[in-house]
Amino acid sequence: MDGNGQLTSDQKQNLTEKLTEEATVGYRPQVPAEAMWLSGAGGDMPHVTLRRDLYFMQIHPIVIDALDYYRAGISGAEFWGGPDHANPDNDKGKPISPDQTVAMFVMAHCERFWQRGVPQIQEEGYPHGWCPGEHVYKEVNSPTATGDKLLVWSHLKAFQPTDGHILTYEYQPVGVRIKNIRGPRSTIDLHLASEAVPAKGCWYNHRPRSGNLYGRSQLLGAWLPWRMLAWRDGMDQVINAAVYRGGYRGPVVKHPPGDSAITSREGIPATRLDGAGRPRRSNADVARQIGEWAKAGASFTMSSECYAQSEGGKPKWELDWPDHVMDVRPLIEAARWAEDRILLGIGVPPELVKPGGTGSGYSGRSIPREAFLDGQQKVADAMLQMFVEQVLRPLVWWNFGDVPFNVQVKSLLKSQADDKQGEDQGQGGGQGKAGPKPPDQKPEAGNGGGKPPQQAGNAGAPPPAAAMSLDDEKRRRVLEVVERVRKWARAA
Repeated sequence: MDGNGQLTSDQKQNLTEKLTEEATVGYRPQVPAEAMWLSGAGGDMPHVTLRRDLYFMQIHPIVIDALDYYRAGISGAEFWGGPDHANPDNDKGKPISPDQTVAMFVMAHCERFWQRGVPQIQEEGYPHGWCPGEHVYKEVNSPTATGDKLLVWSHLKAFQPTDGHILTYEYQPVGVRIKNIRGPRSTIDLHLASEAVPAKGCWYNHRPRSGNLYGRSQLLGAWLPWRMLAWRDGMDQVINAAVYRGGYRGPVVKHPPGDSAITSREGIPATRLDGAGRPRRSNADVARQIGEWAKAGASFTMSSECYAQSEGGKPKWELDWPDHVMDVRPLIEAARWAEDRILLGIGVPPELVKPGGTGSGYSGRSIPREAFLDGQQKVADAMLQMFVEQVLRPLVWWNFGDVPFNVQVKSLLKSQADDKQGEDQGQGGGQGKAGPKPPDQKPEAGNGGGKPPQQAGNAGAPPPAAAMSLDDEKRRRVLEVVERVRKWARAA
């Protein structure tokens, strides 16, 4: 240090290099061996069993609905240049770029990527944890008068996640290798972006941990409750068996002991010959066959022979049908419990999917919704950052040079709240038209044509309905139909 206790310029330079350098390049997390096993689930290995079960999970209706709901969390994302901290009242935020052409270029690409790229990434990346793909570009005419060509992003081709692998050089990702290519080359390598060249390969890792280049499946938390619900001997199978058992309960067939003589032995099982060579059949086997035939709705004729009075005098053959069936409602409630756990495991609070009950207010829906959108915000930010760094920033440099820009995803919670507010205003005002005023609202000042205030005795009445906006011809037809209906009702 110098005489004033300050760092010298050389010392600052050396420390700056150390601080800005990524010192832990090449770190690879070590997972404990016991973490590879789930002792509570029968000793299955998650990293093997889960990969196999992913495809079975995606055909279960609860998993399909929950995953679709999770995908929809970022579908309505909006973009801007970031909040204007110098002017907090500026709802539009900072401009995306000082160059208006670049700002429009960036905004158009973000919206196009959200329409043509994000759904493909979600389809493959959410269930598996990563998504390899290929960015496709095209040339278009420049909107300026120069007539130059612009290189623009067109669309994304997503591949099966197990057919894509990340390529690294000195522990840094540099490309994507795609397998199962038909033709002379079975694999092809696609480069990632450099400072001036847009990426040809796409690599999205979903919710990675510890800097892993391969992310985590969104279905991971739902795997165990899904197996409890839908796997072999799970709740679904138990409920199916219970419903079948409750819907069809066979009769109780009472039979006399021993066997009975039959006319022929051919084609009849469980028969034997007595001492005289005559065929006989066990009565228990006949009773069992009657119970099996009852399932097909067969009709029966049985002997009316009765036991002796000393033995009770009851008929030797009786058929008793059940007068009640099993109550499977407790089993269905258990299945609903497992379905709620699947929703939670995928990241969707059940309160958002199920209809609100009595008293479900702010704490019942809005708090889970805010937590859900907060998680979706992280996913949207990561997906946009991947697109900006790999495609958009090199494209801007390619077409316009070193022009600064910054684009962010607006707060999903605020965007949806603004949309809801706009819908409410649209329903009340109707695109600039004044809607019916609530009963306790006074006419606006200066509105000579406003409606008079409502009487005090009518304060609790609903607002009057708006008049029908029909032309004379349609109104006449409607009245004719109403009149015919009234005549028909009077005649009836």
